[in-house]
Amino acid sequence: VDEVPCTACDGSRLRPDAAATRFGQQTLGELTAQPLGETLEQFAALKLSKAEKGMIGEVLREIVGRLKFLVEVGLDYMSLDRRSPTLSG
Repeated sequence: VDEVPCTACDGSRLRPDAAATRFGQQTLGELTAQPLGETLEQFAALKLSKAEKGMIGEVLREIVGRLKFLVEVGLDYMSLDRRSPTLSG
């Protein structure tokens, strides 16, 4: 038996509304497919207006904090879209 990507989501495992979400020029699927180190750099470099900080400031701090932890423990090469069987215990 061979695994084949879903034809509806192209293997991203995202619902249509989530797959349509964009962060800058990237879709959510593209964002989660890049290495964590790159993702951290991208989020850390964000320049937000005062209004934007009020809306997403706490969420952004949480995302950056979690990404920093993963990068600090040496997982900067991994991506968020990895399947669990590909991870070691």
